[in-house]
Amino acid sequence: MKNSKKLNRDSLRSIIGGTGDSCAVDLDCGPKGCAVCTDLKGRKVCLYLFPYDPSVPGSCLISES
Repeated sequence: MKNSKKLNRDSLRSIIGGTGDSCAVDLDCGPKGCAVCTDLKGRKVCLYLFPYDPSVPGSCLISES
């Protein structure tokens, strides 16, 4: 049986662990330690290292200390 429904990019992003919005430095992605800004196929994107949602305050478990 064929899959009639394809994953869109947002769904795929959540499955693979989160490459996200464009960025210039790590702090564009979120708090220090939760995400890094990396080069992926010629584009600067955020790579989220943990289940971190930038729209939810306090969702990053790493504290800056």
